[in-house]
Amino acid sequence: MNVESAHYPKLLAFLQLFYPTLYEKLSFYSEKPDIVGANLISSNNIHSYRAIVFSEGMMKEGESFEIYAGNAALSVYSWDWRWVFAVKIYFQEKMIFPIRFQQKVIALPTERYPLSKIFFKIIQREFEDVLEKILELSIEEDTSVRESYSRYLISVKL
Repeated sequence: MNVESAHYPKLLAFLQLFYPTLYEKLSFYSEKPDIVGANLISSNNIHSYRAIVFSEGMMKEGESFEIYAGNAALSVYSWDWRWVFAVKIYFQEKMIFPIRFQQKVIALPTERYPLSKIFFKIIQREFEDVLEKILELSIEEDTSVRESYSRYLISVKL
């Protein structure tokens, strides 16, 4: 098993927290150990995710944000509207999902506020598109979703 494929349960856990419908779709094609791992991660590590957001003016290294996966609303008083074109999701400092998309104007919290479900709702379509392609490739090539995910991680350059 390569390093990239070992991150697959972490991606499933992230999807379970932010995109339950996508989680259900991928878990149908996933192996039992990956689903068990995702369930453990999503219930015990909801504050272990972080995102690097790439936007106009922050292109080279991006800006790091903690991710808040809870259901309670966060009071963010200050927003910074920017053109966002890519996001890298990390779990415990290991990148689990990079995604590049058409630029969108998105309000990012300023100072030390974390990203919340609102941010991920805005880029939901981008997640759906990429994960659909990963799933389709898995089905077409008769490989595991984990393997298709691993190849995607290796192929994306941000």
